[in-house]
Amino acid sequence: MTEIDKMIRDRDEALMSLDEKKIRLFLAKYDIKLIALDADTFWREIHAWRLTILTIPLSARLESCQWLIDHGVKRDTLGRDLQEVAVWLKSEV
Repeated sequence: MTEIDKMIRDRDEALMSLDEKKIRLFLAKYDIKLIALDADTFWREIHAWRLTILTIPLSARLESCQWLIDHGVKRDTLGRDLQEVAVWLKSEV
């Protein structure tokens, strides 16, 4: 297993857990910086990140999409309307 494979495995495990401590340990291990200044911003970044990762199961990506919608986010990091993304994810799950 390459270092990249290990990082991807660690990333997916941390993000799938939605455990803040586990996620922060992963971020520290790989020296990944977030701009999160408060808890709400932290979780917005985490859910936005989960939404873009193709190795995360569709059901988890849908969960993150719905979390973002419920917290007032209108568009994902690619500029797509989250309501449309949610409809597509629901059709694929």
